[in-house]
Amino acid sequence: MRKRYRDMLKFSNSRCRDEKGTAIVEAALALPILFLLLGASIGLGYWVFQNTQIANAARDGDRVALLNHIGADANSSYQSCGGVTSFSSNTSLSGCSNLQTIQSAIAAHLGKVGFSKATVTCYSVGSIAPISCSTAQPFLDEIQVTVTVPASFKFFGPVFGSNGSVTRSVVTTIVGLPVAGQ
Repeated sequence: MRKRYRDMLKFSNSRCRDEKGTAIVEAALALPILFLLLGASIGLGYWVFQNTQIANAARDGDRVALLNHIGADANSSYQSCGGVTSFSSNTSLSGCSNLQTIQSAIAAHLGKVGFSKATVTCYSVGSIAPISCSTAQPFLDEIQVTVTVPASFKFFGPVFGSNGSVTRSVVTTIVGLPVAGQ
């Protein structure tokens, strides 16, 4: 009986000695994969967050553009915008109060990130040719706000076809007259 017990101890001790290096090798193989998955999860989460923020900023700009659609674009005869067809968070829009309001709404949602380009365009329903927002008819015409932001995600941007910027557009049917006083 004693001999049998000693043999079992010998076998388990020799087995432990042989497996000491195995744990280190397994950890060396598993940890890089674990860190890669962790980094990919964080990168994907940030990518989704940034895309959602840009889409929400475009929606905010679109809401403001709907309320101020008579002078919301550069084609409008309502105000003199000096031929501005697009603007950024740093563009000076003096004389274009409606575009300034839209610019402020987009910038407020994006915070410190800023945006590189935003455009406001009105269309007749079913047409691809832009019209002046000052002549847009409620319930017949649409307004589109497009926002472009430089991409700051490095891991998933190239994977999902990002070329260094993210662009989101929102199209809404104009459903009423502009807010009084505009």
